[in-house]
Order: sequence, then structure tokens, then C-alpha cells
Amino acid sequence: MAQSAWQDIALQVQNYRDSTLDQIQRPIPNIPNDLPPDVTGMPSRLLSAREVGITDMVTEELVASLAAGKSTSTEVNCITEPLPGRALARAKELEEYFKEHGKPVGPLHGIPISVKEYIGMKGLDYNAGFVGWVGKQRIVML
Repeated sequence: MAQSAWQDIALQVQNYRDSTLDQIQRPIPNIPNDLPPDVTGMPSRLLSAREVGITDMVTEELVASLAAGKSTSTEVNCITEPLPGRALARAKELEEYFKEHGKPVGPLHGIPISVKEYIGMKGLDYNAGFVGWVGKQRIVML
């Protein structure tokens, strides 16, 4: 049975997502299929102690750590919409700024953000999760 046009589009978008996940340095760990009911200990099984420490920080602690040079923007970069090239390039810019000036660029220097798919971003497909919107031009907000 042949796939419909929407299924082909959905598969293309999923393949793109997977290819961007493959670009992330330090591959995403394989999560076991047989998860226990309480998964609160799972990060320490899958991540390094340094990574767990970073993910346990509240934003204020992370800002202070970045401002003091104890953490770098590239190591705290969190990628939800897989944009590793764009996100890491910006993180490296911030690190260079910090090295040159000895201070953060602003109050949220190096803090990763996430943007919902319904907010248009320059150079990205704006589909809000709807297959029918894939590839269509929309107003760009960011």
C-alpha cells in the first residue's frame, strides 16, 4: 500500500530531525526500554557527573556559573529543536566574547532557550507541527 502525500512529508521531516540529532556532539544516550516506575535516578545512569550537575542547576546558578567562567556556553547548550550548528555557533561566539571581555554579554548569557514551533524563526521551516504547513512561508518573528 502506497503512502499518502502527508505521510511522505511527515517522514521527510522526521528524517531531517533525526539527521540533526546525529550532529550533536556526545551522542544522546540510549534509554533502556524497561524503565522503572521511578526514573528520577536515570540521569545519573546516562550522563556524566558534570552533566548531571549542570542539569541540576536552577537558572540563577547557571547564570552565575557562566558569568564566573566555571561553565561554558557550549557545554550547557540544550537542544530541543535540533539546531546544533546554529546553537553551538552562537555558544562559541558567547565564549569568545567572555574570553575577550571577562564578563557575560548580558543577564542571560549562555542560557539555552527553546522556542515553540509556532513562532517563526529566520531560515527555519515554520509548520507548528502541522504537516500541511511544511514548506510554507510564514511571518518570521525571531
